Amino acid sequence: MKTLITLACCLFVWSQVAFGHAVLVATSPAAGAVLAQAPQEIVLRFDEPIQATTLRLFDPSGHVLNIGVQADENNGLRLALPRSTAGAGTYVLNWRVLSRDGHPVRGLLEYSIGTISQPPASVLAQTSVARDAAIWLTRWLIYLCLFAVGGAALFHIRFRNCEQGWVRLPAILGLVLLLVDLALWGMELLDVPWTALFGMAPWRVALSSAHALTLGLMALGFLAGLVSLRVTRTGLLWLWALASVLLPGVALAVGGQVAGAYSWVARPLVVLHVLIAMIWVGTLLPLYRLLHAQVPARPDARRPSERWPGLALNPFAWVLLVALPLILSGLVLGFLRLGRVSGLLHTNYGNVLLATLILAVVLFFVAVRNRWRLAAPELRESFQARARARRGLGTELILAAGLLSVVSLWHFAPPPHDQAVVNEPSGPIVALENRAVRALVELPRLAAGPWRIEVISIDGVPLNPQRVVLTLGNPGAGVEPVEYVALRQPDGRWRVDLPALSAAGQWHVQVDVWVGDFKQVTLQGTVTLPKGPAPLGAPVGRP
Repeated sequence: MKTLITLACCLFVWSQVAFGHAVLVATSPAAGAVLAQAPQEIVLRFDEPIQATTLRLFDPSGHVLNIGVQADENNGLRLALPRSTAGAGTYVLNWRVLSRDGHPVRGLLEYSIGTISQPPASVLAQTSVARDAAIWLTRWLIYLCLFAVGGAALFHIRFRNCEQGWVRLPAILGLVLLLVDLALWGMELLDVPWTALFGMAPWRVALSSAHALTLGLMALGFLAGLVSLRVTRTGLLWLWALASVLLPGVALAVGGQVAGAYSWVARPLVVLHVLIAMIWVGTLLPLYRLLHAQVPARPDARRPSERWPGLALNPFAWVLLVALPLILSGLVLGFLRLGRVSGLLHTNYGNVLLATLILAVVLFFVAVRNRWRLAAPELRESFQARARARRGLGTELILAAGLLSVVSLWHFAPPPHDQAVVNEPSGPIVALENRAVRALVELPRLAAGPWRIEVISIDGVPLNPQRVVLTLGNPGAGVEPVEYVALRQPDGRWRVDLPALSAAGQWHVQVDVWVGDFKQVTLQGTVTLPKGPAPLGAPVGRP
């Protein structure tokens, strides 16, 4: 009990000093800007100190340019540009940095000189499909092994006479997979090919990140599970078994995926969520094996020497003490990171959360039916009843494994507030449309700020365009049209950060939408906008 109290206090204190993910708050040039001449440097500014891992600047033809990198005192990176960046066209900066919590943050910065061009597809790609698939598969297998070992340790507390030698296989496999995950993490941070694993750079950067601590705690969880199966004293058995299920929860809680404004709530809640999941999902495989051992090969066979040990947990108590706390804690964690219900459909994180919720609901009803069967009195004497219960547990196991496979996708779907640049107040909305497509342009409430564009069909169905360009001009004030390349946001909208306008009056607003490889839709309209002082370095009209 003293150990648990100490651990709880440490979790609370550590959650107060936890850091969130780094957020890009400003760039120079502005994203999507069209400049009259080449800038001398690129500045990326974040809301906290960061460590740059990958910075690649591509010219309009897709070639990588040599740049110099220097960090400043204001959480920024200054990139000195060579003279070869004076050519006309669109330039793309592919950047990756590490937050203070060790979580990688990546993005693209596009700007153009003189005219806008279409960057090569290879330049806009920020990730490797093969590497992402390997990361997902490795994470999924690690989770399966953690639940198998932790669940077996908990099951051993109640059923000490059951043979648990099979646990060594998932424990050893899990330890090997942790090394594989460490290697993949270093590859992702540096964005390097597989051959780089023969060098020290990916391993060095991975070991220096906070993710190494997460994997180390998971390794201790595997070892604690193995030790719990070998001890005989009741007190030590409880201690090692609890360590095998608490350490994976602590490992996931210290990871960057739980950092944020509400980390003081989210981190302890993650530990509780994983602990309850171990009690439910982790014990399924040992229970299935126990039922399998109790079911004879022939239905009419009898084994009088064998006695079914039974389960003391009432189905209603299981729902109240295990199922509902697990589902409720998962909902709280999900929506703490999601921010709003509409994000379930419009963000990658929300899509993963929605799929998780659907699988969790199906798993819940299957599990309730199985618990009812396991508590039935005829299970002690009827081998047919045990066979039905075993098949039900098999279905529950498959659903649980599928649920963990979906959870493993969260590595590729950071929450929306971790990708937002700033959280400015919203402004009025102007609708531009034709017979098929409508663009909802949200104007900035302040003099300078983001323009947000949502592209939908005329029937209100969200569209997924490949590219969006905003053009602004004021012929009456002598302001030539200026083109800005919009950036896709996690909520499905497109964003352009603009300075304050140099003249008031009627502005011509045009939105060009690429809804396919060769199909471009142009939407136009006029809007009355106020005047504001234009800051230094503001984009100018195209020559």
